[in-house]
Formats: sequence, C-alpha cells, structure tokens
Amino acid sequence: MSTTSTSILGDDHRLHDTTMLSTQHIVSSIERVEASCAGIQALLCRVVESQTQNQQQHAHNQQQQAQNQFQMMEMLKMLANNTSINNAGICNEAAAGINVIPNKQIRPGIPVVRDEIQEVVENEPPEINEQQEVNPVNPENNEFNYDGYLPIIEAIWAQDWKKAKEYLHDHQTILKEIFLTRDSRKEIHAILLSAQCNRQYTFLDKFLELVQPKTLEYVNPDGVTILHLAAASGGIKVVKSLVEKNPNLTQVWSNSVMPSVPLTFASLSDRDGQKEVIEYLYSVTRDEDPSPFSGLPGIHLLSSLISADMYGMALSVCQRFPGLVKEIMDGDGVIGLSQLLKCIVERPFAFLSGSKMKRWERYIYTVIGVDMGSPFNGGIEREKQKVSLESTIQEDEENPPGASKYSSTGNNNRSITKCISFYSRLYIRKVPIIKKLYEQKLMHQQVVALTRYFLGLLSMKAMDVKSVTDIFLESKLLETPMKFGTTEFVMECLLIFPFLYFKNDDGELGHTLIKLVVRERNEMIYNFIHILKQRCSLDIFSNLDDKDNSILHFSAELPHNRGLRDISGAAFQMQREIQWFKMVENTMIQKDRFVRNEDGNTAHFLFTENHKDLMEKGEKWMKDTSTSCMVVAALIATVAFAAAITNGLPVFLNKDLFMVFAIADALALVSSITSVLMFLAVFTSRYSEEDFLKALPQKLIIGLATLFVSMASILVSFGAAFIIILGQRFHWASIAISLFSCVPVLLFGFLQFPLFVEMVSSTYWPTILGKQDYSIFETYFPKENWKALLERRQGALQKGEL
Repeated sequence: MSTTSTSILGDDHRLHDTTMLSTQHIVSSIERVEASCAGIQALLCRVVESQTQNQQQHAHNQQQQAQNQFQMMEMLKMLANNTSINNAGICNEAAAGINVIPNKQIRPGIPVVRDEIQEVVENEPPEINEQQEVNPVNPENNEFNYDGYLPIIEAIWAQDWKKAKEYLHDHQTILKEIFLTRDSRKEIHAILLSAQCNRQYTFLDKFLELVQPKTLEYVNPDGVTILHLAAASGGIKVVKSLVEKNPNLTQVWSNSVMPSVPLTFASLSDRDGQKEVIEYLYSVTRDEDPSPFSGLPGIHLLSSLISADMYGMALSVCQRFPGLVKEIMDGDGVIGLSQLLKCIVERPFAFLSGSKMKRWERYIYTVIGVDMGSPFNGGIEREKQKVSLESTIQEDEENPPGASKYSSTGNNNRSITKCISFYSRLYIRKVPIIKKLYEQKLMHQQVVALTRYFLGLLSMKAMDVKSVTDIFLESKLLETPMKFGTTEFVMECLLIFPFLYFKNDDGELGHTLIKLVVRERNEMIYNFIHILKQRCSLDIFSNLDDKDNSILHFSAELPHNRGLRDISGAAFQMQREIQWFKMVENTMIQKDRFVRNEDGNTAHFLFTENHKDLMEKGEKWMKDTSTSCMVVAALIATVAFAAAITNGLPVFLNKDLFMVFAIADALALVSSITSVLMFLAVFTSRYSEEDFLKALPQKLIIGLATLFVSMASILVSFGAAFIIILGQRFHWASIAISLFSCVPVLLFGFLQFPLFVEMVSSTYWPTILGKQDYSIFETYFPKENWKALLERRQGALQKGEL
C-alpha cells in the first residue's frame, strides 16, 4: 500500500513539474509575441512618418519649381518688352532718317528673309528692310508675344519631348512668326542643339519642317551658323537633316578671325563621331567661289584634317584640287608646305614607330591587309565595293550553259574565292581588336603616303641643297621627329634628300644628323645611316662640331627624351647606355676614339661623369631585386630539405609517384640553393661599368631562372605527395590538385616572364648593331625593295645628281 501511495505522489509531482514548465513556455511565448507586435508597430510608425516627410518634401519641390517657372516667364517678358522698346526706337530713328546704316554694313553674314515675312504676314509693305524685321509681331502694343513661345521652351528644357511635339502640331502659325524674328533665332539654335544632345531626332525633323531654308543661314553673335555648331558637336543625323533642308549651308562662311566653312569647323573638333561627320561634309561641300579648297582656307583645311587624323582625306584633297597644290608651290607656298609637314611631325602616334603594341598585337598587325584604294575609306566606297563584288558573282552565275567547261569552272572558282575572301575579311574586321589594329595600320600607311607626297612637293620646289637645308633648319623637321621618335618620317627625308646624312649643319641645330641620332638614341636610324655609310663610302662619323665634340662625346651624354623610357630597371638602362657607347665607338676609326674636346675631356671621361647617378640607381635596383628573390629561394630550400630528410623508411616507398616526389624535391633543393648563390654573387660584385654590360645581368638571369625552376619543382613534389595520400580514396583529387598547383607557376611566369625575356634579349641578343640586313626596314615599310632603292641612291650620289 505504501508503495502504491509513493508512486502516486511521484506521478503527481512529475505532472506538476510538467504543467509548470509548460506554463512557463507559454508565458515566454506570449512575451515574445508581444515584443514582436511592439516592434512591428514601431516599424509601421516609422514608415508612416517617412511617407509623410516624403509627401511634404515633394509638395515643397513642386512649389519651388512653380515659383522658378513663374520667375523665368517674368524675366523673358521683361526681356521681350525691353527688346521691343529698343527696336521701336531704332525704327523711329530710321523713319526720321537719323543714322540709317545700310543693311549689308550692319550684318553682312545675315541673309534677308523678306519673302518669308510676306508669306506669313498679310498687308505688309512690299519693301521691308533689315531694321523692320526685328519689329514686334503684334503691331498694336509694339510688344513681342512670348505667351505662345514659352510653353515649348519650357518643354524643351524639361525634356518633355511628347509635349513639345504636340505643341508643334497645334501652333504652327505662331512658330512661323517666331522664326521670322531676329531675337528669337538664338532660341532656335538652343532648341536644335538641345534636341541633338538628347538624340530626339524625330522631334528635330518635325521642328525643321516649320523652318524656312534661308532661316538656317542665320549667323549667331558668335559668327557661326547652326550647321557649324552641329558639325562641331559630332551629330551626323542632325548634320544630314540640316544639309538636306538647305544644301547651301555647307558653303556659308563663319564671321571669325579665320573664316571657315562647316567642314573645317568639324575637323577642328575632337568629339566622338567626328570622322563620320567630316566624311559626309567633305562629300557634300562644293568647290564654288569662294572655294574652301584654295588659298589660305585650303591650307587651313589641310592642317585641320591632319590634326583630326584624317590623313587619307587630306591626301584626297591634294589629289582632287591641283590648284591648291599649285598655290602651295607658288610664291610663299614653301612656308605653308613646311607648316603642313610640321603638323605631321608633331603627331608621332600616327606612325608605327610611335605606337605601343604588345607582341601578339604586333604579330596580328603584320598579317592584316589594308585597302588604300578609296580616298578616305568612307562607307560609300565600301558599299560600292560590295555592290561590285555582288554584281561580279551574279555575272558569273549567269554564264550560259554552252560555255567552255574549263572556262566556266575557272570563273566559278575565282568567284567563290573572291566571295570567301571578301566576306571573311569583312566579318573578321568586325572583331574589336582586329578592327582597332586595322584602323591603326590604315592610318599608319595613310600618314606615310601623305608624308611622301609633301616631301615630293618640297623636292620639286627647292631644287638646291642650301634651300632644302634652310627649310629643315628653320622648321626643325629633323630635330622634332628625332625627339618624338618618328622613325618613318626621318627615313623618308633621308631617301628623298640623301645629302642630309653627310651635310654639316651650320645653323640652329649646331650638329650633324648623325649626332642628333646618337643623342636621341634612335637605333633604327643609326643602323640605316650605318648601312648608307658602308655602301656610299662616306666618312660621316669623324666630323667634329664647333666645340671639338665628336659623336662619341654625344653618346657619352644621357639621352634627353625617350632613350631610356622603354627599358625596365636602372641596371638595364645602364647596360643599354654602355651598349650604345660601345656601338658608336666601334663605328669610329681608332684615332678618333680618344679625341679631346675644347675642355680637354675625352668621351670615356664624360661617360663616367654623366652616368654616376644612373650607376648608383642600377646598383640599388640590383641589390633590392636580389634581396627579395633570395628570401624566396631560401624558404624553398628550407621546405625542400625538410621534406627530404625524415626518420626511418618512407611509408609510401613502393608507390610509383614516390619517385616523382623524390626527384622534384631534390631538383627544388638544388635549384633554390643555386639561386641563392647567384644572388649572393650579385651582392659581392664590384659594380664597375663593365660589370653592367654582361656580368651582373648574367648572374641575375641565372638566379631568376633557377628560382623559377625551384618554385615549379616544389609544387610538383607537393602535388605528388598529396596524390599519394588521397589518391586511393579520392580519385578526383589528382585532377584538382594538378590544376591548382599550376596556378602559382603560371602567375609567376605571367608576371615575371616578360621582364626575364627582356633581360635575356638585351644581354645576349642586343638589337644595337646587330645583323645588318634589310629586315629592320621591312617592319615599317613592308612593301619596299630596300636593296634596289639604296643602290639607286648610291649611284645618284656618286654621279652628283643629288
């Protein structure tokens, strides 16, 4: 009995505890629900407050906008009233005969629009002069009615084009009256340009339907028409719409210091899309008196086209208008010709020698073929070429079946080949990088052709040596391209005027061409002159200037501009300077190598003095690079040694991959220690001038090569060990480990391999005074027979013809 009572009491206690625990859980749940409700309520309050604040801010903004619009309307009305009062005063003075100035003397560039006024305003006197055109539209109160004009202005500035188009449809008469007033045409310019900037071409076409063609010839206070402004902003659609509305706009000259037509105005702008605008204006601009393709405006047009990188079009202008070329050649034309050549020289990026390309880009560049057939490679010429090709294919397909079998087969094969070649080139050129390189190569060939054309004109104009030398001295046509590195321009000058590379200059340059080449470190021109010297037997390397400096003294100076810009690292810059000095020294005879200048200094002494700072920088660069690489090599050696030396026999000795692990680990240890020794040798060098030529770079090259091998080997050993451990259970791990192990090696090679290749090439295969073949010239002029050309020049020099 007692046992039963005890069990009952125990059950009651457990039931009581369970009930109390459930009650506590329920109470805590209710508390959490209440807390959540309170949080939701607070969040809703914040949302309501935020919406209220936004509504208040929106109402305030609307009120402020309405106030601004009201103020703008009041200001426009006040401006209109003031303008009307001034115009009325002018009209009264004109009626009284006081200070009446003829119309053509007031605004010679503004066309007369009497016919437009007679079409709109009835009962108007037949004779209306310029002063009457600015009279108000409303003759009763002598005030211009801006009430019908303000809504469209507000719609334009608010960019509400739908509202503006609806207003145009409903208020055509009022707008026609506004177009006829002089003071409102400034707003017309603003409307057209605003529509162009926002690409609202439909609205613009609708707007131009209401404008009389003569109205577009209005010249604004800045002296330009609306076509000038549209041409300068790069909007081809707007330009076409304006020219189609009034073709005479292309012949309207600006009222500026240098009067120009829209074509010249467009070539002076550098906005996007200007090339298409210039090509279109060039196709529609007529050669009418006064012609923009003659005289000083023609030379100004050529210089502006060169500044716009439109070299093909500039060459086309010279070919289409021989009168302009004759004007350049006659009288003071040499001045204009030298200025045009100077414009070309000052744009080094237009030449291949001034372009920066990667190795793979330069390879693609060499295999791309360009078409120089069209004058400026416009879209019209491409369409003609496409139509011609399609018509040729159609003619081949329409050959009669009774024709010869072999003839038909040959025609079909030629047609198929031509079709495949054309369309393959057409689609390949759409690839962005191919298109970019194609345009670059086309520009390079066009600027070289234009340079040859102008230099040919110069050779025809200046027949004697002195006149040519004076032109080159005054215009600095050799000094400027040398500083910019425009190799093609200098080589063209030397081919057309071969006496320049052995003629001593007595003017501003103060040194011969060869000294200028050495000073600017242009190895291509130096090799070119070296070949000419060998073929022509000219002793051009022994001349001294007025201070008894030889070309070896000039090579002892630091380059002024671009000589060391493209070389990485101060140590290799010092190496290149020593190579230059050695190259110039080898081209001189023995007695000229130790010539002293008027200060009593030899070239070797000047080289040491001028390159002290560069030697110190090179030493610091070498030591810093060696320190960084030595730390990495020491870490790899430590890890490789620790992995190789263990207690007892290896557990995985019988595995096939264990041999791969052992060989890779041993190779990593040996190569890393070799790398450390090489970098230590760099530290212990004496850092003399001769050491920078080959000894120091060679040690650095070996150290970097062994470091790269050690990194690759340690990763191979790591991958082999990991595969041995996990290969049996996780077969996919071998593929993942192999891929991830390649990432550091590839990353290191991608970052350091270009510098490594540059070190090796500059140390073991320097381009300075390398093999004297004609491949160096084929890089810039691939279609030239240099051997035959130089032989002709050699014969001309020996006969004294040049």
